Amino acid sequence: MLKDFELVHLGGRTKTRCIINANEVLWVMPPREDQIGNTIVGVRDNGVVALSESMDKVISTLGVNLVKLRTHDQHRRKELISDVYVAPAAVSLAIRSIVGPFDTIKFVDGTTLDVADAQPLLVV
Repeated sequence: MLKDFELVHLGGRTKTRCIINANEVLWVMPPREDQIGNTIVGVRDNGVVALSESMDKVISTLGVNLVKLRTHDQHRRKELISDVYVAPAAVSLAIRSIVGPFDTIKFVDGTTLDVADAQPLLVV
């Protein structure tokens, strides 16, 4: 399931074609104020890419099952909290934190993401 997007390079001035394997997507979220692009995508074993397409366009183009969650920041910084769309097939484990009211999602590539509540992943 290869999908065509426009990658935004560091600095935001240069864009190139980018093909993403939709089956390798871990999560999709909007960029923070200090990030480039219109959508940020976590890709298995490849880190994070910034795309010029809108979140709605990226999600619909990917055509994979994504579950909407809310990120968590332990320091409660509002600028670091946003919606995130997680691919349940890429989750290996979700653990409830013992230090606060949030869950840590561990993905199949070993990366992690803190979310307010991973429970919606169960209803997929």
